[in-house]
Amino acid sequence: MKQVEGCIFDLDNVLVDSNDSTILPGVKRFLINLRVSGMKLAVTSKKYDANNILKVLDIQNYFDVILGSNDDNTNLGSLLLKTAEELKLVPEHCVMFDNETDILGQAKKLNMSAVGVGTDISCNYADKTVPNLSDVNSSILNFN
Repeated sequence: MKQVEGCIFDLDNVLVDSNDSTILPGVKRFLINLRVSGMKLAVTSKKYDANNILKVLDIQNYFDVILGSNDDNTNLGSLLLKTAEELKLVPEHCVMFDNETDILGQAKKLNMSAVGVGTDISCNYADKTVPNLSDVNSSILNFN
């Protein structure tokens, strides 16, 4: 079984509804579940104000690493590597949660596990898919 020590989340449409910046159902419960199980947690975002959004939603303290960038030219692979590095983990011990296939694909190229969050994600890009995080617990981190 693959050893998972850290989870990386995309802020938009995985943790937060990007239309109105509200926390999505089940997210806080899932983050608490992961923290209790000893996971290191990170969030990445293309929004420069990710820290402020997380602070307003009162979930910033769940994360060990918060990386935000408003640069659309940021190399996704480099961003994921930097996030794993800041978590002090090798990519192979990280799981990426995202709703964008390009980011999930980059995670897979780096030997990270990938969980697609949404209903339109192909299994070609993710090891597992879930419609949202409302009914998910830490058992989703069990990979063969």
